[in-house]
Amino acid sequence: MRETVRVYVWPGALTVGAGVMGWLQEVPLFYWTVGVILAFAGATTGLLRFDEWRYRNSALHKLVFRDIRVTRIVGDDKRLVAVRLGFGLESAAIFPIQFKGRFKDSVYG
Repeated sequence: MRETVRVYVWPGALTVGAGVMGWLQEVPLFYWTVGVILAFAGATTGLLRFDEWRYRNSALHKLVFRDIRVTRIVGDDKRLVAVRLGFGLESAAIFPIQFKGRFKDSVYG
């Protein structure tokens, strides 16, 4: 809902507001038209730049899953002792993301 309001409602509302102010002040039609176009262009450009800035500085969707690595640990008697899993993650952020995780329990077969 908030995304819809920001994308569709704000540029239209600011444009209508600029048009109503120009009409109330009895501005000539040419100046009124140019003012409405500039109000719409300014509002949409400003909202676009703000959204780009917000996306760059947010950690949401910046850690991308790439692969799974499986390592088998075999004992001296050629029996499987354990399996180690590694997950490949790649950061697409412009700021450093640190991720450290470990399973607390191990399963041995």
